[in-house]
Amino acid sequence: MHEFIVYTNGVQDFLHQIVIDMDKARSKRIDSIQNLLTTSMGLLDDNLKFNGVPNPALLIEMPRSDGRLVGYKAIVPNLTLDLSKLMASGTKRHCDRTFCCGIIVTASWIHIACPAWN
Repeated sequence: MHEFIVYTNGVQDFLHQIVIDMDKARSKRIDSIQNLLTTSMGLLDDNLKFNGVPNPALLIEMPRSDGRLVGYKAIVPNLTLDLSKLMASGTKRHCDRTFCCGIIVTASWIHIACPAWN
């Protein structure tokens, strides 16, 4: 099975782990998945983008420790995600739509799955 996500730096993975700025998280306390994803990509690498549409899904792992959210009191789920600003320049024209998201929450995990329909 191939990885779902390919980044412009060559790294491939099955999910994207949200990375947060703890100082901003403490001051904001509530954020949306769209904003966390966009901010996380910038924190990992100023130029980090998706090298293609994540396929068959974009799995996002929320920041957590011991099953609890880290840094935020609440994260507001988005029903759609706009990935157009997170795509490498050669792939933007192929990503002209948003992704519908399904959210799976278990005792110690929060999964956001955004199927990549072509």
